[in-house]
Amino acid sequence: INAEYMGKNPSRSRTGSSLQRPFEFYSVVSRPPSIMAEVEGRGEAQAVADADNAGTMEELSIDENLSETDRIKNYINSSIALQRLVHVRMITTCAKHIGYPATAREILPLLGTVSNDDEPVIREAFADQIAELATFFASTGDAAAYNCILNELIPLLRSLILDGDTQVRMVAAEALLTVAQQIRKEHMELHILQIVVSLAHDVADDDNRILAIQILNELSAFLGADVCQRYAAEELIKLSTDHEFSVRKSVALNLGRICQVSGSDHTRTHLLPALRRLVADEVWGVRKACAESMATISSALDPQFRSDEIVPLFTTLINDVSRWVRNTAFEQLGHLLATLRSPEITKELLGYFVTMASPKHATNDSNLVFQCAFSFPAVVQAVGPARWPELVGAFGLLVKDIQWKIRRTLAFSLHEVARILGPQLTETHLLPAFDLFLKDLDEVKIGVLKHLFDFISILSQPARDKYLSVFETLQSEADPWRFRKILSRQLHQLVTLYSTNDVYTKLTQLAIRLCIDSVSRVRQEAYKTLAAIFEALKDRVDWKRDFSVKLAAFALQNSYQDRLIFIGACYHILDTSMISTFETELLPRLLALARDKVANVRLALARFLAIKLMTISQFAFNREVLATLGQLKNDRDWDVAFFANGGEANTPVRDRRGAATATAAKKS
Repeated sequence: INAEYMGKNPSRSRTGSSLQRPFEFYSVVSRPPSIMAEVEGRGEAQAVADADNAGTMEELSIDENLSETDRIKNYINSSIALQRLVHVRMITTCAKHIGYPATAREILPLLGTVSNDDEPVIREAFADQIAELATFFASTGDAAAYNCILNELIPLLRSLILDGDTQVRMVAAEALLTVAQQIRKEHMELHILQIVVSLAHDVADDDNRILAIQILNELSAFLGADVCQRYAAEELIKLSTDHEFSVRKSVALNLGRICQVSGSDHTRTHLLPALRRLVADEVWGVRKACAESMATISSALDPQFRSDEIVPLFTTLINDVSRWVRNTAFEQLGHLLATLRSPEITKELLGYFVTMASPKHATNDSNLVFQCAFSFPAVVQAVGPARWPELVGAFGLLVKDIQWKIRRTLAFSLHEVARILGPQLTETHLLPAFDLFLKDLDEVKIGVLKHLFDFISILSQPARDKYLSVFETLQSEADPWRFRKILSRQLHQLVTLYSTNDVYTKLTQLAIRLCIDSVSRVRQEAYKTLAAIFEALKDRVDWKRDFSVKLAAFALQNSYQDRLIFIGACYHILDTSMISTFETELLPRLLALARDKVANVRLALARFLAIKLMTISQFAFNREVLATLGQLKNDRDWDVAFFANGGEANTPVRDRRGAATATAAKKS
């Protein structure tokens, strides 16, 4: 529930509450006045008043010998508010421990008095507990527990939703949404919607009517079209003419989802007339809310009706006398255009969108340039390549915008625009921007690097070939190392875009340099590329043999890191079609590492054999493999033995050692 329109601080909502969550009682007994002041959000004066009434330490103490149930029964009606609060928060935990039958017998009879507690913070905590209790009761599958939700918990929640404290009402409304998800649709109207309707009809309290609108908006997804039309849509139509502008504003803000659930026909015949009234409202805040919802409402209509029904209304808003309404309409323009089909997008609306790219719109109160860049790919997708000439001017402005955040947004989505436009338009208009972003600030550069393969794959082969040297430049850059990691992560995909000759003569050396990078994360990402190269060279026997020799050479290097590279490459080779070649050319070198003097190498080998190689049928009964695995199971290093015996890869070292010891003891 959006608390913004309730005139209250939303920080104390159920999902993000600033209230103290369940805490040990002893931790607050020593300072009850200050804790209560913090829990209830009260001021210093009230804290002093609480201190006067807090009682002695003896009065605050509890009987630790009591069971959870008896503690709740004894203290839930205590004269001390802190004791009541702590034990109200124990209700669901206790219910889960003792089960539904005992809860119905021991706890439920106490709840009526809690809902009438003098302290708002306790009633608020109780609303939370009702939602959790309902979820627990529903999970039991017990018919009696389900009936208890309908006949006991929901009536209690109804009284809290009508509470005199606004914050209690808000939390109770959120709890009602949780409870609504636990009950069957046939019970929704009588037990849930009647409560909301009573709020909507409360002519004396504007906040209640606003709360009803927000609840109906959230509930609509669970109602289905028929019930949504009869309740949610009907109530919003009535409230769209409310005398209080804040209520009409809430209707405008919450109309979109209800339109989507009600369906296109009902939206056109019943809800659009209400929208037209709101668009013409005399209060600019209401019209601004209409602008915010227009794209969602448009998506609720069948495509053939969107242009005729929505575009005229939106054009009115984008030319509104209030700059706040105009700014909001411009901010939502991209989202609206994305809901329209290319023939339906008027030249006027698209022209408005193009003007958003102008730097003059980058003001403090509304950065329309950012909104233009953010929604640019969606608009391109809506209009298609045929209308690219109408957008290319805006694209040029965005690429060169002085704000790096604008360029960053475009850099992250450039590959999507390329996918829509195709190779020819991409190479003509997007490639210069791509090259520019590669030389931009790191914050911008990372956008195109993260989607390097996606963009390069769209280009024609001659254009792709030009970027082989760019890959080498990226690998040679010292800082930041994360760029090398990003390149390393995508290089195995890039291998598939190039000829066997380019793979052998250029990408092989690049991959090897990444495998021996000074940063371990860069090296680990490159292992998969070695496997991809091994497969790419399968039709060239001489090149494949040469690369196989280069791989095997890692197993003989003095650096243990190089030997780890060999194991990592073998791991990924098993995911290719080169398993037979692996068995004849690489497996002997791999098994020899069982005698490696470095425990980390033997550990990596043990993991590889146990969780990878042994899952492949042709190796599961291989004598050499089984012998090597048996050797590692008895390794002098506990961690090596643990993994060789099938331990989990994410088990902490201290647990591995215990498991390995237990395994060895069991065998002995």
